[in-house]
Formats: sequence, structure tokens, C-alpha cells
Amino acid sequence: MPNSFAFLMVGLWPIITMWLFRRFDLQYAVAISIIGGYMALPAAAGLDLPGVALLGKDAVPTLMCTLLVAVGYGAANWRAFHRPNRSGAAAPKPAPQLSGWLPGGVVWAPLLLVALLVVPLVNASNNGDSIFVNHAISLSAVSMKDGLAEAQVAAIMLIPLLLGRKLFHTEKSHQRLLAVMAVGALIYTIPALYEVRMSPQLHIKIYGFFPHSFAQQIRYGGFRPVVFMGHGLWVASFFAMSLVAIAAWRRSLPAATDPQTQLLRSRLLLGTLWLAVMLLLCKSAGAGALGLLAIVMMTTLGRGPILYFGVLIAVIVLAYPMLRGVGLVPTQKIVAFVTSLDSTRAASLEFRFESEDAMLERASARPWFGWGGWSRSANFNHWGKQLTVPDGWWVQMIGQWGWVGYLSRFAILTLPVLALGRLGASRISFATAGLVLIWAVNVIDLIPNATITPVTWLITGAILGRAEALRKRIPDGDADEGEAEAAAALRGGTAAERRRASAQALRSGRADPAEAARAGSVKTGVSGPVQGAGRSARSAASEAAGATARRAPPAKAQTKAQTKAPAKAQATSGTGAQA
Repeated sequence: MPNSFAFLMVGLWPIITMWLFRRFDLQYAVAISIIGGYMALPAAAGLDLPGVALLGKDAVPTLMCTLLVAVGYGAANWRAFHRPNRSGAAAPKPAPQLSGWLPGGVVWAPLLLVALLVVPLVNASNNGDSIFVNHAISLSAVSMKDGLAEAQVAAIMLIPLLLGRKLFHTEKSHQRLLAVMAVGALIYTIPALYEVRMSPQLHIKIYGFFPHSFAQQIRYGGFRPVVFMGHGLWVASFFAMSLVAIAAWRRSLPAATDPQTQLLRSRLLLGTLWLAVMLLLCKSAGAGALGLLAIVMMTTLGRGPILYFGVLIAVIVLAYPMLRGVGLVPTQKIVAFVTSLDSTRAASLEFRFESEDAMLERASARPWFGWGGWSRSANFNHWGKQLTVPDGWWVQMIGQWGWVGYLSRFAILTLPVLALGRLGASRISFATAGLVLIWAVNVIDLIPNATITPVTWLITGAILGRAEALRKRIPDGDADEGEAEAAAALRGGTAAERRRASAQALRSGRADPAEAARAGSVKTGVSGPVQGAGRSARSAASEAAGATARRAPPAKAQTKAQTKAPAKAQATSGTGAQA
């Protein structure tokens, strides 16, 4: 039973999210709120209102971010409203967004409609009968109220996809998403390392309950860390994804020789090694193997092989249940191979295969829209003991929602990568390729486990947004963000700070030259020849407004030449000190 602090944390997260939106850029705020909520909030706990989906760690950050994005609440808008711009420079611009909330294309609106509304309601209408296990145990019928509740759960599950598509469609935004995942995972290693040594007990100490079986967290003579994610497999999957994220972040950095970039690259290399060690300490064979394979791919392969590996995984995962159904997956050979490595893990894998076969056979009785919830898709013996355990997310979808539900949800999950693959690898960056590889690691893990999280859908939405932006030839908007940063730098500070900011903005070509000259010279409060120099600078900057950054030094030399004569004239009249 969750304690009062668990409910307090869920209730405080909207306030924390509002602070993040005021403090950080919109993309950072959304990423930190959703990923941080998944990391920190209690598992399987929240506000359970009648007729409403559970408001917990998946729903609260997602809904709050959607509300704040919809009303335009963010750091740039907040500063522009509450800190009036007295320098005359343009106010900071918000991060670029794709227009609308729904993805473009004729297939997406019907697909979302089927997944969110048609499948839950038809499922409820088809499963109005109770299932009697024996004379004392029966499984409840699925009511239309249950169907509406499941539609809410599906909507909350897919909202991060829409947020990711709308906000994370540029290369720079992909790099920011990688950075949030990497830094969050590095911070998460501290409580995870504590639980590796002391056993998984932080969840019960802080939130008052343990969310899963404690026995399943004991592996290889030690403990799996659980922290606040509900199960050790989820923590291992998160570290595997974050290991790829930090390597992709490092590889997406420019090949610069300045000390700051070299220092960042060195620190990210150390962080990569540390996350690799932490992944091994999670004692999950599947996630560990996937993470290490992915890190080798991320550090050695180009963008093309990584992208097309993601496309191959999308095709395999989408077709996997059909391959299992016709017997094309060599389960016996896989079990025999694992037995040669670890007999205990082989026994667990064999039980999973047997459960999947039994559940696929039961799903064939109601193939189109499934059996519904309340464990109706599972197999029981006469004594009421459940004989099958649906571990993989794909078999859960087929058993509960049927083939229509499975295909609609997995199509939403895989189509963004397939769409990006059609555009070619030459049009993406290593940051985008890193997100594709992170997605592939997570989606492969959906075959044996159900590690589908809001982070999964946020990354999928970012890939979808990038594919849509490239297909429609929408510019990245990074130049707009640079202008916003330059304008923000020119807004306040002392006269010397404004002059330095204007010079830097003109050299980089990120700010409007007239605004830079006005902020750097007019507001200095100095009269005489310096004020005349400011007018000359504005004139020269207006003439060179369409020039590149390489033409800035000649303009500066021209300004210096124009100010030499007035300064010399004033020196002869006794005002040389002021000049």
C-alpha cells in the first residue's frame, strides 16, 4: 500500500513540471518531465478516480506537459511577458514546433482512431460474458465502462508520441533528448548502485511498498536494482538505452579542437564506460547483450547501417507473431543454445515460449479483437491457478486486443522508423541515428518483456517528427533558436557586456546586425565620438545585413576608419580625454 509521500510526489509533479517549463527551454522541459517522472515517481501508484485512468507516473507528466505546450507556457514566453525588453532587441523565440498535433499523411488519423477508440469499444462489446474457471472462480465480463477506461489508457500511452513528433523534429532537439537521457542515467546510477549492494529497498523505504516480486530481483548471487521503475528488467532496459544515448551524444558532437569540446568528449567517454559497467551490474542477460551490441554499433558503424538495422528490427518485430504462429521461429534451437550457456536462464526461456504458444492458441478463439482485460486471455487449471504468464508485450496485445489491436499499436510503433528509412541515411545526423538505435534496443526487448514506457513513445515521436520534417522539407529552425539566444544575450547587462555580446553575435552571424549594433552602442550612455561611432556601426551593419560572418571584419575596419577623424578633431579642441 503506497504511503502518503507517494501520493504527495504524484501531486507535486505538475508543480515541478511548471517550474521546469519556466526554467528550461521547451524541449528540455518536456524531456526532463517525462523521463524524470518515469525515473522518480512511484510505480503502480497514483490517484485512482472512478471512470478515469490511473493518474500515476505515466499519466501525470504526460498530461501536464501536453497542457503546458497547448497553452504556450514556456521559458521564452514567460521571460518575454514578465521581463520587459528595454534594449529594443527581439524577445527570445520559443523552440520550433511542427504545426498541428496529428502526424501528416492519410494513414495516421485512421490508425490512431482504431488504436484509441475502435479497438477498446469493440473489445468491450464482444466480451460481455463472464468466464467461469470453476464453480468458485470466475473472470469478470468487460463492460463499456471498462472499454472507455482502456481508451483513456491508450490515449495517455500515445500522447508522448505526439509530443515527440511536435517538439523533437530537428537535429538539435534530438541531441538534447540524448543529453537528457544520458545525464538522467548517470544520476540514476547512484541509487541503482546502492541497491546492487544493499538489495532493492528504496521503493519500499520511500514509497512504502514494493511493486513486484522480490525473488525475481535476485540473480547470479546478487541483486538487481529496481529503484522506482517497478522491476529490475526495466532498470536494465533503461540503462541499455541510455548507454547508446551517451555514445550517440558523443558522436554527434562537432569534430572541434577547442578545449571545451574535447573536455566534453572525454567526460562522455568516461560516462559511457561507467554506464556499461552499471548495465552489467543490473544482471539482465538480454538487456546486457543488447546494450553492448548496440554500443559497438554506435561507435563503429555509420549512419546508414544503423538506420537500416532499425528498419530490419521494425519489420521483424511487426511480423514476429505471424512467424511464431506458422512455426518459423526455431524456439527449440534457441533454448538449446541458451542451455549451453546457462541452464537456469534456458528453463525460464522455455517456460516463456510454452506460455506464448498456449496464449496464441487461446487467442485464436477470438482473433480479431481479443479477450479483454481481467486476465481473460490467460489459461487456468481446474483449481484456479494461472498456467500462463504473458511476459512479452506483443503476446499481451494479441491476447487482450486481438490482431487488430496488435497491428494498430505496433504499426504506430514501427512506421516512423520505416518512414525515415525510405528517406535515406544521407539526410540524418548521428543524433537521429542514435535515437533509431535506442528505439531498436527497446523494441527488441518487447519480444521477451513488456518494457514499453513513455520514454519509448517519446523517442518514437521524435523519429516520426524528423521523418515528417525531412519529407516536407521543413527547415530545422536552429537558425531561429540561434537568433533567440543572441537576442537574449543582447537584452540586459552592462554596456561592456552588451558590446561584447553584439560583437560576438555579428561574428557568428546569429543576430540581426542592426539590432546588435543598436544594443552594443546606443545603450552605452556615452556621448560624443563614441555615439557617432555607434551610428556608423549601425549604418555599416545595415548595409551588410545579408552578408555572411566572414564579411564582419571589413565592416569593423570601416567603422574604425570613420571614427578616426572625429576623434582627432576633438583632440585638438581639448576633448581628447573623452575621445
